[in-house]
Amino acid sequence: MRLVNGEGSPTTGACWMSALHYYTRQDASWTDRAPWACVSPVIRTLCIRLNDLCSDGEREALIGPHLFTPIGTASSPEIEQRRTFLCADRAVRVFAPMALDARGLKEQAKRLRAAREIVDRETALEGRDASNAAAYAAHAAHAAAYAAHAAYASAHAAAHAAAAAYASAHAAAHAAHAAAYAAKRDLLQLILDCCAIGERVECKEACSREEVLSMLNR
Repeated sequence: MRLVNGEGSPTTGACWMSALHYYTRQDASWTDRAPWACVSPVIRTLCIRLNDLCSDGEREALIGPHLFTPIGTASSPEIEQRRTFLCADRAVRVFAPMALDARGLKEQAKRLRAAREIVDRETALEGRDASNAAAYAAHAAHAAAYAAHAAYASAHAAAHAAAAAYASAHAAAHAAHAAAYAAKRDLLQLILDCCAIGERVECKEACSREEVLSMLNR
C-alpha cells in the first residue's frame, strides 16, 4: 500500500497509522486512530508527525522498512513516562539545536546540546531552564522548552505523556525546515528508540507483526 500524507483512503493510500490499522484489523473501517489497543500514544503521535513531514519518496525510504515496528508498544504508565522523557530530551538536545544552528545561533545550540540528558523530573527541569535561556533566540527553542515542561508535568500524570511527544515532534518539524532530511531521520530514530523501551505486548484486537508479514508474503 502506498504511504501518503494525511489519513488517506483505501483508494489513495494510507498514512503510517492507517496502514497499520488496515493490515492488522482487516475490517471495513478506515482510521489513523487505531490500533489504539496495541500502539503507544506517544509513539503514535511521533509516527503521524513524521509521516506528514515526509515526501512520498521519503516515506517509502524512512518508514517503509519499519512499518510494523510500533505494533505491540502499548504499555504501562511507567514505560510511557520513560518514552516521554526521551522525547523531551531529543527536543531539547537534538531538534532545537538543529534549528538554532540553521539560524546561525551556534552558541545557543551548543548550550542546549551540552544540557544533561533528560531522564527524570530533575533533569527535565534543567532542560526546561536551558531551553528558556535560549528561547529568546528563535521560536524553535520554545518548542524545546515546552517539551521539557511537558516531561516534568507527565512525571505527575502519565496521561500527559503524549504532550511531550507532540512537543518533540513539533521541535523536529522546526528542525526539518532547517536541516530537512537529517531531522526526519533523527525523528525516525526517536520513534525506533521509543519502540525499544519496554516489553512487547500481545494485541488481542490485532494480528501480530509476524502474522501481518506472513499474510503479505503469501
